[in-house]
Amino acid sequence: MPEYKNIAYKGEIRNCVVIDCANIIHVDRSKFSFERLENTIQKVSDFGWNRICIMKTGTYNAATNQNKQIDSNLSDQEISELKGLVESGQISLATKKGAKEFDDEVIIRTAREKNGWILSNDKYRGQIEYFEKEGQPEIAEDIKLRRVGITWLGITEPSFNLPKNRNLKIMEEITSSTGDDYGNQHLDCFVITEYSTHLISIPLGVAIGRRFFKGCDFYQHIQENIGYVSSSHFRIDRNENNKIFVTDLKSTNGTHLGLVQLPENSPNPWDRTNILRIAKIKIVRANLT
Repeated sequence: MPEYKNIAYKGEIRNCVVIDCANIIHVDRSKFSFERLENTIQKVSDFGWNRICIMKTGTYNAATNQNKQIDSNLSDQEISELKGLVESGQISLATKKGAKEFDDEVIIRTAREKNGWILSNDKYRGQIEYFEKEGQPEIAEDIKLRRVGITWLGITEPSFNLPKNRNLKIMEEITSSTGDDYGNQHLDCFVITEYSTHLISIPLGVAIGRRFFKGCDFYQHIQENIGYVSSSHFRIDRNENNKIFVTDLKSTNGTHLGLVQLPENSPNPWDRTNILRIAKIKIVRANLT
């Protein structure tokens, strides 16, 4: 595997990342990779940026076997998870009128309205040429400046040149300055599913989302709800007084503590009497910690 050097980002700092999901999920014209899409969304979240995921309707239909002319190579589970991401609003389908797709226009308009980067290997030549011919070269140049290309390490691991969100960097500096190794701290909890109860150990100080739950041995009991879990859904922290806090990380479907939906990016104390709920997944603190 080739080595890739980290290059310091020198461009304008923007507010979010608009992900071109159709461009990313395509390995080639007839082959899809859900893992590639999932890893990209996760990495953007790991960088601390709010993400807006947009997919071409035709690509979605083909990938989920709704286009009778194309047999999707995705597994039934991957198709179910992709449908869940769309149904839960984590991925938006671009407008389509007849055979005409408007995903490029929607992606560019959204990026300019929200002041976001565009994560895609599409060069958007048609849109750039249109604005140049219309005498609006500043918009054509703006599209070029917003686009961030992706290099694939293997088939599914993305590499792209974006900075970490400054707010995320500040949080990392705060946690590291306490002298505690948050990466090695965990909280023992019980996960209550419709069928059973399982003891798990949840790491503190890191984003918890779909990937964490997919790695659990009880995943088959919650997989039908996993599409409602964001890639970075919530975080659990312990303060210097040994108190536990839960923070919703701008999840699409929210994090509930007891009967209350938590506000975004605001730590809330979690005592042993309250149930933490992510979609239909219920989590309670164990008496072990």
